[in-house]
Amino acid sequence: MKFNRRTITTHTIDPDVDDTRSGLATDIAYSQALVKIANVKGSLVSTMAATHYNLTPDPYLSNGLRTVLFFDKRPTTLDEIELLDWESARLQTVRPQ
Repeated sequence: MKFNRRTITTHTIDPDVDDTRSGLATDIAYSQALVKIANVKGSLVSTMAATHYNLTPDPYLSNGLRTVLFFDKRPTTLDEIELLDWESARLQTVRPQ
């Protein structure tokens, strides 16, 4: 555990944010509560060559995507989970006709 006076965070993050995000999404998918999942742009891309830091300041690596999860009360099997292509769908709806 790490305590930092700048924030209320009391732990150090895993620097491989994408791997942690994927692991969490996988665990939630196996819970059978997940019905849809999408990845969208929304964070800074952070690489070994251009590393970014959080507020504590811990370094992290990320492709800059965020995962959006949609839940339902009914059980959903893994093959029933809908994979949404939000970026393509959004771009198609914004383009002038």
